[in-house]
Parts: sequence; structure tokens; C-alpha cells
Amino acid sequence: MPTAPGSAMLNAKLFVTRTADPWRNLFERFWDGAEWLWVDHGRPAGVPVTGIPGAAMLNSKLFVTVDDGRLFERVWTGAGWNWNDHGRPENVPIVHGPSAPMLNSKLFVVVEDGRLFERHWNGAAWAWMNHGRPQNVPIVHAPGAGMLNRKLFVVIEDGRLFERVWTGTAWVWNDHGRPENKKIVQPPGAAMMDSKLFVTIEDGRVFERTWTGSGWVWSDHGRPSGTNIATSSGAAMMNQKFFAAGADGRLFERWWNGSAWVWVDHGRPPGTSVTTAPGAAMANSKLFVGTANDHLFERFWNGTSWNWVDHGTLLHDTRATLLDNTSLRPRRRTLAVIGDGFAEADLQSYRDYVDNELMNGVFARDLFSALRTSFNVIRIDLVSVESGVSTRTFDEAGTPNDGSDDTVTSETFRFTRLGYVYSGSWAHCWMDETPVTVPAVTRALARFAPGADNVIIVLNNGGWGGCARGNRLAVTRGVGWDTLYHELGHAVGGLGDEYFRSGRSFPGGASPPNCSTTSNRTTLPWADLVDPATPLPTNSVPSGGNSNTTVGAYPGCGTFETGLFRPVDACRMRTNSPPFCPVCERVLRGILPIP
Repeated sequence: MPTAPGSAMLNAKLFVTRTADPWRNLFERFWDGAEWLWVDHGRPAGVPVTGIPGAAMLNSKLFVTVDDGRLFERVWTGAGWNWNDHGRPENVPIVHGPSAPMLNSKLFVVVEDGRLFERHWNGAAWAWMNHGRPQNVPIVHAPGAGMLNRKLFVVIEDGRLFERVWTGTAWVWNDHGRPENKKIVQPPGAAMMDSKLFVTIEDGRVFERTWTGSGWVWSDHGRPSGTNIATSSGAAMMNQKFFAAGADGRLFERWWNGSAWVWVDHGRPPGTSVTTAPGAAMANSKLFVGTANDHLFERFWNGTSWNWVDHGTLLHDTRATLLDNTSLRPRRRTLAVIGDGFAEADLQSYRDYVDNELMNGVFARDLFSALRTSFNVIRIDLVSVESGVSTRTFDEAGTPNDGSDDTVTSETFRFTRLGYVYSGSWAHCWMDETPVTVPAVTRALARFAPGADNVIIVLNNGGWGGCARGNRLAVTRGVGWDTLYHELGHAVGGLGDEYFRSGRSFPGGASPPNCSTTSNRTTLPWADLVDPATPLPTNSVPSGGNSNTTVGAYPGCGTFETGLFRPVDACRMRTNSPPFCPVCERVLRGILPIP
């Protein structure tokens, strides 16, 4: 479960804590110019992070607390992120904050005995200052609503609001009481114009505390229709709106429309409900919330309407080296494997697929087993927001499988990292790429496997399908190692299919190295592998021959029934299961660095 989002920076990043093991770490969500990415900042000194990241300063530092009650700073040095240990004030564990930053040099926390402490830079070192407790009553929430770099607000055990203000000569407490004598039950928030803030009280209403110029007054904002407000007010924008979550999981906006304050119902994120206070407002047009399904959601204004964006669970992308022959010379061929449509809960099934079908399937059998040391294999674990890939169904009834069946009868969209769409249609190579696919693959390779020679993409779909496009290939998790092996023949060796579709005639042009436009013994590319007794063309396997190893010129190749010839009757490039034929093996050995 994520905490409320905090510490927005540069309108392009925010920080949030994941509260469930084994990832009780600080996470950053940032826009890299093309997509949103998660960065796991880990935990300082190996101690789990707790609470909301806060007190962002200079767009380069923020603060968090950890399980043992210490305060830590996370700071960008210009070359990397570092942790700085700020310890505990008077060795008492911190339980609320950090928050209410001022002057890029101070922040405030509350310790377990209810005292307020300030952490400030005195010009030479960081120091603690004890602000005590108002009327000696413990503070029970994080401090908030910092104003004018000299005041902040807290809520104490009996539900009263107190102001801590620097008068110019001393810090003093001011008692703001309780609205309608009702207890305040959330931290103060949504400060505006250095003169107002908002609090949530025990009956679910929101109250405003405003300085009129001559005194402080309470204003009742009530509650939205059908529910109580259950969080603090946050994500203030333009001094005229703020956001809060209802007890029923809806997000609400409180907005000054120019003549009155109104409630605006933003509803619930698709398939879930809001569980945290809203935060990390950016560009006066977006904010973020944590949800019941452990996702982070963005709510943003696109210029005409408000929209939800699912940022998924807090988990960063990773890589693992499964086969490392980088020390060998000549340089080995690098395969990068990337999953699409695997959400956090699906990652182990993706890893198992790669282990079972690639590492213990392809590389444990036949040619690639013998040439295992010709490869490096890097598995890239991209975490998709949704489970499964988009699907598309074509109306293929009564039409040939030649690409003319382009009428779409149904589509289901999934927000995945690479944007693949599974169709199950041979005419569409079983799956389609979208405009986001190649750029997304390119970015993933640049981050985790620069210089990769070939890319294997595994789609989280249980249907059947494999397709090679240039140096990359895609398969579904519904196919086994034999299909993957076949597609590697395409992607690594440039081999063509050796099966054919009835009625299809080769139109001419270049052909793959395992297909020939001629069956003439003197011009056949693999004539040296043909026994003189084998007839050409070869309409059937000669008596005593082997369907996989007896080389000839068999009609039909490259999916064309006529106009091309294949080397053998049965090869991995024809039906997946047999090993590569002698011609295909020779092509591959000529391309791969031989151990």
C-alpha cells in the first residue's frame, strides 16, 4: 500500500513510500520525457521507511522517517542520490512528519511524546530545536499549513488546532480551538494565500480557518453529498481549490467558482477506491492519490476534462543476466528478453517462462545447446500497470489468410509498457505492434541492455502466437520453447518459414537463405549438401532418407506454395519441433560466434 504521495519536484517527479514488505522503501515516480518510471531509492541504513516523504527543498532533497524513528535526508549531489542521517531529537523516535518546510533550511516533526521539533540548518550544521507541546498536550498529527516562513499549524490530542508562530523575537503558541467544538481528526492542510487552511473534523465535515485581516474565523464547508471526508485536505491549486477523499473512496474537489465554494465529485479511480490523502500537486493541473489496490493514480486536467491515469504498483524495472559470456572473444551475441503486460503479481510467471522455455528449453536442446556459449542473455523485467496485453479480433470468415482480413470486430485495451496487441491472426503475424512499441523497446534497451543484438518479447497472453520482425521477435506465454526456437531462427539467422499456404505463389525478389527460387543442381544455393542420387526438385523424401536431414529442393517455402523450394521435408522452420535442417544450421553457424 502506498502512503499519500508527497514531495513533488519540477512538475515531473514525486516521492511516495511503499508500506508493505518486502518493499518498505522510498520510491520516486518521475517523467523521463517519454514515460513515467519508478525509481526505488531503497531504505537508509537498511531500515524500512515509514510515513509520507516530505519537506522537499531546492528540487534536490526531501526527508523521510524510518522504523526506528530517525529522520533521514535524501539528497541529489549532482552525481547521485545520497542518504544523510539526521538522527532523533533528544533520541526520542519521530512519529509524524517531516513537513512544513521553510526557507529551504528547516522542517518540523513530532516525536512520540507529542512534542514538536524543528530541524534547521544554522549555517554550519543541522540542529534540533524543541518547540514543546501546546499547553503541554501531545500533538497527534503531522504539522502542516506552513505560512510566510514563520508559522505552521498542529492538532493536539483533544482535537484543537494550534498555531506555532515566530513573532520576530520568539516562537509562541496560539490556540485556534475547535470548529463548533468538534474534534479535528486529520492533519491541517491546503494552505492558501498565507491566510487560510483547512481541517477535517470528527463528523466528516471540512472547516476553513481564515485570517480576515482583523481576526481568525471558522467557515463550515460541510461534506460532499453522500459521504464524509476521511482524509486531510491537500493538493491545493491556484488558491481556489483543494482535494480530499471521501469515506466511500471517492475523490472530491472543493472549488471556489468565483462566487461560492462548491463540491466537485471526481469519483473513484477505475476498479478501485482512494485510500490516501491527495498530494503532489503539479502545474495546477494534476495530483496523485494512493488506492485500495496498492496503486498510485494520477488525476489530471487535460484542458477540457479530468482524467484518471493508473501508475500501477510501486515497483521499479530491473534486469538480470541469465547467461554471461562477455569475457569470451570474439564478441558474443546478446539476447535481451522483455516482458509486456506483466504487472507486479505476474512477474514471477514471466521469469518462470523465460527460465523454462528459453534457458532450459531452447538453450538445452539441439543447436543452441551446442552454441550456448555464443550468447549472452539479459532478462529485463518491465512492470506493466495492467495485467495482460491489449487484444484485437478480426473478421476472417470467408477471407483468405493473406492480410486482406482487416475488419476489426472487437478490441480490448490494456495499458502496457510496450503496447503490443494480440490478435491470434496469422495474417497479422499473430500480434500487432503499435506506434509506442519500437520507441518503448528502444528505451528499455538503452537503460538495461545497450548494444543488444536481438530482442525477445514475451506477451502476457495465453493464446498461441509467435512473430519475428527484423532483429526482434515476440511470443505469447501460451507457446513453448519450440515456437521460441523457430522465431529465433528468423530473428538471429534471417531464416524464412519453410511451410506454405495453399494457393500462394512467390511474386519474385530476394528470398531467405533457406529458400531457393531454383531447383537446378548447378545454381541451388545448397547444392553441395544434396546427394547426387536425390532428385531435384524433390517431391518426396527418397527411400532410406530422413525427412529432417536429407537435403533436396522440396516445393514450397517462405509461406509460398509455388515459386520457392526448401532444403528438407521437415525442419524447425517448417513445423517448429524437428531440429534445424543442415542448411539452416549452416546459416546459423555462419552468423554466430562459434565457441
